[in-house]
Amino acid sequence: MSKRIVPSKRKQEQSDDLPPKRQKKIQKGAQLTLVDAARSTTAMEWTSTVHNVEDVTQDHALAAYGIGPLGIKRPCFNKYKGAPHEGSEPRQEDDNMEIIEISDDEETHLEANCSKAKCKTNPYCLNYLGQDMWENPDKGKKIVQSSVLAKFGGDPHLRLRKDGKPVGLRNLGATCYANAFLQVWNQHRVFRSGVFQCIPSADTEESLVKSPIFQLQVTFAALCYGKGSVFNPRPLVDSLRLSNTEQQDAQEFAKLFLSHLDNEFKKQNSPTLRTLVTDQFEGTSAYGTKCHACGYKSERETPFTELEISLKNHLGLEDALTESLQAEILSGDNKYQCPTCNSLQDATRYTLIRKLPP
Repeated sequence: MSKRIVPSKRKQEQSDDLPPKRQKKIQKGAQLTLVDAARSTTAMEWTSTVHNVEDVTQDHALAAYGIGPLGIKRPCFNKYKGAPHEGSEPRQEDDNMEIIEISDDEETHLEANCSKAKCKTNPYCLNYLGQDMWENPDKGKKIVQSSVLAKFGGDPHLRLRKDGKPVGLRNLGATCYANAFLQVWNQHRVFRSGVFQCIPSADTEESLVKSPIFQLQVTFAALCYGKGSVFNPRPLVDSLRLSNTEQQDAQEFAKLFLSHLDNEFKKQNSPTLRTLVTDQFEGTSAYGTKCHACGYKSERETPFTELEISLKNHLGLEDALTESLQAEILSGDNKYQCPTCNSLQDATRYTLIRKLPP
């Protein structure tokens, strides 16, 4: 026998002396108060009337958990709507259904007994799902904004890069020197293309993720094709084991990273890739001495990937380069031992750049 709880328009006086907790026999068509129904209905009441296993139905199984048509759990009044929640389990009305009327006092009793603790296991109560924060639109808007800021760093649309603007790299504390080199290398089209063509030497997916060349490919892809205005290079920094709390030597970083990339490129099948770092970043300089007496030259060529210059007291790069290549006169106590003259002679010591990187 199923029950349906309906509100009553008339008031009924609720007794302060509630009957003892016991099972009541209910006659067909009888009307019980809500309190009496709750006291007379238990989760396992049906076990006293159902004796055969084949007679146990789904409703009986649900009643064991207090839900379903025979269960003791009922919909709580929606505090935000003032009526039982829509979507609660539909009840089929028939001639055998009991009608349990709810007086105004019992409706108040029902609302008073609805709490977060009491309704923790009641699937028919939808009063404590967090909807209270949405009662105030301004409060709800602030909650959304705070959540978006905490999880996504703000509105993602505000972090999209504008047309024609390059993507920036986030400074992780003390990684600005690395970011500067990465931006310069990314603008080198031949080098960038070679990085994309390189196949990292990784045996597993885990080792691939930790590969610096792979993370460099990801970083370059974000800088070229990313829609965000800023990219976080944390995976690349971690793969290189760079400290984000201690400033490293920028020159040393560039030298070591290019050396690592050169080793990776030399493992590739393409001849162009195998010499990519040498072809694109290496130049040739000549360091020599010329004797003023006989004109003898002593010269030695060396490859270079960087030039050390001083920008102190200079207005621009060209002035600094000119001074770094300034010849030095060897005379007096600093004369040159000429192997042709077989004596100390005045001489000029010079540095020439024979070949520049493309």
